[in-house]
Amino acid sequence: MKTTTPFLGLRTCLYYVTDLKEATEWYTKVLTKEPYFNEAFYVGFEVAGYELGILPTTEKRNTGISQEVYWGVEDIAGEFNRLIELGAGEVEKPNDVGDGIMVARVKDPWENVIGIIYNPYFMTDPVSAPDEARVTGLGGVFFKSPDPEKLKKWYDENLGIPAGQYGATFEWRSARYPEKKGFTAWGVFTENTDYFDPGQQESMINYRVNDLKALIEKLKSRGVQVVGEIQEFDYGKFGWIMDPDGNKIELWEPDDVVYSTMGDNTIK
Repeated sequence: MKTTTPFLGLRTCLYYVTDLKEATEWYTKVLTKEPYFNEAFYVGFEVAGYELGILPTTEKRNTGISQEVYWGVEDIAGEFNRLIELGAGEVEKPNDVGDGIMVARVKDPWENVIGIIYNPYFMTDPVSAPDEARVTGLGGVFFKSPDPEKLKKWYDENLGIPAGQYGATFEWRSARYPEKKGFTAWGVFTENTDYFDPGQQESMINYRVNDLKALIEKLKSRGVQVVGEIQEFDYGKFGWIMDPDGNKIELWEPDDVVYSTMGDNTIK
């Protein structure tokens, strides 16, 4: 008989703050990234597949007494010192609790206890590890047509692909993180487009990657031809390479949260 556990793992950690604007700025510095959700009633940060949320409250409260949440780090001493430099209060210096596992605790300016942990038995997620830069899925399929609008209409009427100005988008869920959405783009270009250059193929594949800059550097070191420079947009970073047969390949490190807001031509 197949058995399952009712708990699927940590999803969200909430901290209460008396100044949401100031706290948003502080946690943006701590996490070195902008929140994906920012409203007057709640601010949320995506942290390696999990969520750190901050909520406004009228009084200081220590939410770290009745429960403890620990965020994984690779350099616990360095991260502890960085948090102190950013204004966190010391609760517990880095401490070896056995088997090479190190823990430490600080308080944010609103008295929330933040735990950090180095645990060598929990391997870094290969999807996000910089030293494991690789393709993680199919990001898009693009091809040429002498009449893109006519062809898009055909695909819409016969195959149910509602392509707009920039094509269509297929929405899916990650098997590893089912709470997260992913996207694959579908688009048609004019037959005289130079977007596929210097490749001479009639179609081009886009692959989703987890760390574009690291992957490009790894490919360069292996003698792979890189086309142009990395380009960055709100919805992700893009780079291009050539395979041995002269096909141009597009690589995309997506920001799926931003991409999900960009259009209505989404197939779910």
